[in-house]
Amino acid sequence: MGNEAYFDKWKVGSKNLSGDKIIKVYHRKEKKFLIYETEKSDLVSFNTIPNSHYSKNLILIEKELSLIKGLLRRKSQKKIFNPRIAAAIKCAFYDEVKTSKIIIEDVLGSIAKYKVRRGRLVYLFGSICLGVLIVVLSSLLQFESTVPITLFHIMLFSVLGGFLSISTNLKNIEIDIESANNYIHFITGMTRIMISIISGFLASYVIESGLVLKSIINPENKIELVLVLIATSGFSERLIPNILEKFGNSVNN
Repeated sequence: MGNEAYFDKWKVGSKNLSGDKIIKVYHRKEKKFLIYETEKSDLVSFNTIPNSHYSKNLILIEKELSLIKGLLRRKSQKKIFNPRIAAAIKCAFYDEVKTSKIIIEDVLGSIAKYKVRRGRLVYLFGSICLGVLIVVLSSLLQFESTVPITLFHIMLFSVLGGFLSISTNLKNIEIDIESANNYIHFITGMTRIMISIISGFLASYVIESGLVLKSIINPENKIELVLVLIATSGFSERLIPNILEKFGNSVNN
């Protein structure tokens, strides 16, 4: 038994068989098992007696543990959930497999919420980065013009509309929790702002050209109304397509 329980004397500061320094011990049972964390390990580590009921019980939650490991790719993320993962492994060792699976399901739910929140923040950050960059560049490239509504105005109000849309619908944005990194969420946020800007340009063009809303636009407040419509088009991805569709139908009729 002494040879089998080689891990029995391990403690904080000791090194495991891989040479990794143990920095935290979660649970132990003398000469039976040890659940711990090392400097280099991403997830909770453990050792137990080979071919014992402890190791056999672990097989029953092996699939769930692999799923957790696949979802948690950052070391900082794993450390957040390690205490509960250690508790789940301990329950499995003590023949409380059902309780262990309940804990693991709770951990998986928490991981999903964590990754969704993080993904949405990255999405928002991507939209902010591109929006601010475009507005700043448009202001720097601004030339003297007699046109009331300039490139800067179109960019600014389109981006504002896009920001408002993202902010109000942030909780509804779908996030792929299995994504390997957050770059895709960052790029998606940037894409949403680009759609807002394109919509703003289209709104400015169709209104200024008199294709739509000509009869209801008062020359005295035209600038304000156009800017509001540009922001609205940035907010709603379907506004301009719907207007153009109605215009096309009226022409055909």
